[in-house]
Amino acid sequence: MIERLQRMRRPREADSAVPTVRVSHLLALLWPYWPGLAAAGCLLLIATGAELVFPLGIRQMIDSVFVAGDAQQLNLVALVLVAIFAVQALARYAQSLLVSGVGERLVMDLRERVAAHVLGLSMRFFDTRKSGELMSILGNDIGQVRQGTLDSVLQLVPQLATLVGSIVLAATLNWRLTLIVLAVGPITAGLTVLVGRRIRAITTQSLEQLGRATAVLNEALSSPRVVKAFARERYEIERYRSGLREVLAASLRRARAQSALGPANGLFFFLSFTAVLWFGGREVLAGRLTPGELVAFLIYLGMVTNPINRLSNLYAQLQQSLGAAQRVFALLVERPHVADRPGASPLVIGEGGIAFEHVAFTYGDDRPVLDDVSLVVEAGQTVALVGPSGAGKTTAIALLLRLYDVTGGRIMVDGQDIREVTQESLRAQMALVPQEPVLFGATVAENIRYGRLDARPEEIEAAARAANAHEFIAALPRGYETQVGERGVQLSVGQRQRITIARAVLRDPRILLLDEATASLDNESEHLVQEALERLMAERTTLVIAHRLTTVEHADRIVVLAGGRVVEQGTPAELTTAGGLYHRLLTRRFAEDGRESAHTRVGVPTADAARLRLQPHQGGRTRHPTPPM
Repeated sequence: MIERLQRMRRPREADSAVPTVRVSHLLALLWPYWPGLAAAGCLLLIATGAELVFPLGIRQMIDSVFVAGDAQQLNLVALVLVAIFAVQALARYAQSLLVSGVGERLVMDLRERVAAHVLGLSMRFFDTRKSGELMSILGNDIGQVRQGTLDSVLQLVPQLATLVGSIVLAATLNWRLTLIVLAVGPITAGLTVLVGRRIRAITTQSLEQLGRATAVLNEALSSPRVVKAFARERYEIERYRSGLREVLAASLRRARAQSALGPANGLFFFLSFTAVLWFGGREVLAGRLTPGELVAFLIYLGMVTNPINRLSNLYAQLQQSLGAAQRVFALLVERPHVADRPGASPLVIGEGGIAFEHVAFTYGDDRPVLDDVSLVVEAGQTVALVGPSGAGKTTAIALLLRLYDVTGGRIMVDGQDIREVTQESLRAQMALVPQEPVLFGATVAENIRYGRLDARPEEIEAAARAANAHEFIAALPRGYETQVGERGVQLSVGQRQRITIARAVLRDPRILLLDEATASLDNESEHLVQEALERLMAERTTLVIAHRLTTVEHADRIVVLAGGRVVEQGTPAELTTAGGLYHRLLTRRFAEDGRESAHTRVGVPTADAARLRLQPHQGGRTRHPTPPM
């Protein structure tokens, strides 16, 4: 069914265009659960049949017991009615259990399906969507879909059965009275369709506004330090309140439309009831109808009108659910910009050599991020990418990971075009250590194990030792089983970074990607992290986005990017003496360092700090000032 929607979709340029979701699409969601639903439908029909027999029992009681005075008939009719009510109660109980079970499984399966689909989408999708909106769809919208598929669609069966059965049985009692009842149907149906369409439009708008409000709150809750540091609690609450006001306004509009439906249908019911009572009374007085038949007919009138009212409400609920389903299916029909080509084979990794051949890339606008970039990283080499902000350094790493596809040229790994191999096999040979370490709200061990899910505890500890992390982990309250909090908030930045390095060590990649991994660390943490990185980089092909001296000075080659193009490349010594952009960046940074305050970085006078940056470090190499990258 999702594939059918995808084929119906407009071309990609239409973006976010999704075909209108219909009831048939909701019914298709129920198909995997048809055995349970079929059983529930049978039970509903049994319960409905018991209801339809009830007015006939009342007619028998009035005409045979009260009018004819037959006491034995009273006992028999009473027993039959008790049996009918017992069957109805048991059938509805079993049906409710079945439907509840199907509903919970439907919600679980649909949430899992949507989550798996979203996680499989490309980075372009996440660049334009807020996580709060996605969470709103996974939570609130899917709940609405459940209501539409089960609480609405499934109830159509007994309500239609009750409606048709009541009309047929009422017609057998008096066809003239039945015509009065049938006259109400078209009026009610027209009103229901009119109101239902409005409810659907308002529901879609309300859910979109709720998604935006949830996104605002999610951003505030995910960055509490920034909110509190700037004393912006009231501001964030007001932003959220403003979004909720829009949700409330839409919800009230929907409530007004939905609330008008019940009283309007009720008015038509009482008008038809009065007409039946008046005309039926004349029929009884004329001898063409018995009192019992009139009472039974009035009950059937209620049984006809009640399904009409219920169907009206179900239609309104269904429209509300279709509005939610529209947003859910809009996610499911999204297609990844980056996908494995048909027949893509696993990457055959050798030494891990990398080549960018005339690579071009743009995010969709006219401005190229990379333009005719060619560079080679020999197996086992460390190559640093440096340059001003916006030069395309991070984009180059994203393209190598194939988070995006190049728009020109190609990227090769061990002689294989990365677009011709599977994404999973490509990324399995790489490990990324980002500038801002990303941890999950789990234990330390689980965060390290993320690098290789089948790792044993001793392997996790060995990776932590290699990352200079074992000592501080052992000092935590529960060691490796300590919960790090959301995004690792209970650990320092340096500790979080060492855990991400341990994760990369455990992965044991052929290719290592460092995205300014020491940019936001203090001196002590930088030393520990750099030491761990040097162990990790040994005998691996490494591509580094350079920000600090400690990553630049160890590189076999430096590639300087500016304006999306390679403007220089060579060894650190060659570029320092060449007098080009790299040299100017070094000179500018050195001048900036000379203007730092007397307590900058290590708490020593500025001149001493500048001299220290030029002293040989433990490895014996001459340290160069750090360029701004």
